[in-house]
Amino acid sequence: MKQSKADIHLHSNFSDSTASIEAILNYFINKTDIRVLAITDHDTLKGAYYAQEYVKQHNLNLEIIVGEEVTSLDGHIIGLFLKHRVKPGLTAHQTLLEIKKQGGITVASHPFYQTGVKNEGKEIGGIGLKIVKKESNLIDALEVVNGNLMMYPYENKKAQNINKKYFNLATVGGSDAHFLSALGKSYTIFEGHTAKDLYNSLLNKKTTAVQGSWDIKSIIDYTIYITVAIISFAIFIIKQKINELKKILYKISFNIRSSYIDSDNYNQLYQPKEDSNKTNRKH
Repeated sequence: MKQSKADIHLHSNFSDSTASIEAILNYFINKTDIRVLAITDHDTLKGAYYAQEYVKQHNLNLEIIVGEEVTSLDGHIIGLFLKHRVKPGLTAHQTLLEIKKQGGITVASHPFYQTGVKNEGKEIGGIGLKIVKKESNLIDALEVVNGNLMMYPYENKKAQNINKKYFNLATVGGSDAHFLSALGKSYTIFEGHTAKDLYNSLLNKKTTAVQGSWDIKSIIDYTIYITVAIISFAIFIIKQKINELKKILYKISFNIRSSYIDSDNYNQLYQPKEDSNKTNRKH
């Protein structure tokens, strides 16, 4: 059977990418041989729906899968072939169930890469080995090849080895692109050539994850992007720490004020009052 490529993990400027939907679609048409792709913006389907409409209006030879990289409390989970948005902030278990309820495919993205940093209580990274073990019956595929250079080769190799040893889930590759020249740098090979064929291949574990190659321009683009991302991330962490400090200082201030108020109340209630009879005698 004929095999084809799909990029099942990429972002647009509807979330945190620098690339517009129009630029992304034209890049795939002109620069790659990938014709099936999933727009998986963080916590929104708007980019994916817009991409589907754009492809239809311009009669492009592309199939768009509606996807979402959901920020669960335990880490990132990709839902593919979605009909409606899965809200962020649920547990991994709840997130997986919400994807399954609408007939979607569940993918643990960069599953064992965890930053240890939380945004509003939500893990910024993968869901980790403990959750994958616990929820493996609800996970259709593991992203064992992530195109981000930070994942290569250690994180990707770790994901491949763990899956082979413990889970034997379907394997996928995705570029996790946040800028144009990263698109298609990692991808999934599947049997057939349509999005429906990809769906069936995932369910039947007939997929292969592939690491693509990076040219000099892409590496330069990545260096610029990651530098900006690190600075932004550092600012985010600093703001978190400042907010935490503000809360501590507010609590200290509140306790001090409360102690003063209690002291005043004590003095008013318990300070002995001067005998009015004695005062009158003086006069």
